[in-house]
Amino acid sequence: MSSLTQDLLRHIEQAHVMGVRKKPGVIETGPFLVSLHPTDSLVWLNNAVVNDDSREIESKDVQAMIDVFLQHERVPRMEIFRELRGPLLELLIQNDFSIESEMPVMVCTPETFDDRPFKDVRVEILHKDSDPKDYVRIGDIAFEHEAPLTPERLERARQSLRGGSPWAAVASIDGTPVAVATLVVSDSVAELAGVGTLSEFRRRGAASAASAELMRSFFSHDGRIVWLSAGDSTAQAVYEKLGFKLIGTQVNISRAS
Repeated sequence: MSSLTQDLLRHIEQAHVMGVRKKPGVIETGPFLVSLHPTDSLVWLNNAVVNDDSREIESKDVQAMIDVFLQHERVPRMEIFRELRGPLLELLIQNDFSIESEMPVMVCTPETFDDRPFKDVRVEILHKDSDPKDYVRIGDIAFEHEAPLTPERLERARQSLRGGSPWAAVASIDGTPVAVATLVVSDSVAELAGVGTLSEFRRRGAASAASAELMRSFFSHDGRIVWLSAGDSTAQAVYEKLGFKLIGTQVNISRAS
């Protein structure tokens, strides 16, 4: 792995840790920060990150991290970069973690961003006073999330928008909202996530247009790196058209309780 690639991955990881530190109710245990969603036990909403690189992580540290998850009735889980955290990955496997998935990590910078227009697609970036109903509804359908669209969920979405991160966009075709994208911003680094399209409108550029509009705004506000974990080779090819380059592998790993 080149030093530039390693530096990019470390920059992304450090920005993510900074974002986690700002969340309420984060629990520090040894070299880890454990981020637990206050109300939702959905596995990918609850994760641990490495907070302290000053010493070698040991099995007892991993066990203490596991205990925090179990005490709060959550599934122990991490999302790590294989190229940075090979020894930790092996240690997690030794402590009965199983790999859920491995996905390509890609980055885009202002220099590589392909800032081109998307015909026949209108994109709205949501602001603090926007109605998030379409954003939440389309995300639920695209990602097969079956939770009811309650007033409480919509209010949580509004609160997130008011807080300034994530940034969210909704793309429409012929006046119909059909796709969404999200940027989780931490200083000059942002993760592109939650990109989804209603099935009947796929392959018409709506999700790419929503992603590009968010990135255009982020880079215009001194953003330096947008990164993502592409789900498969098809998604990777789509993101390459926006200017993303492959730099590593994200491993999602969890432990059955």
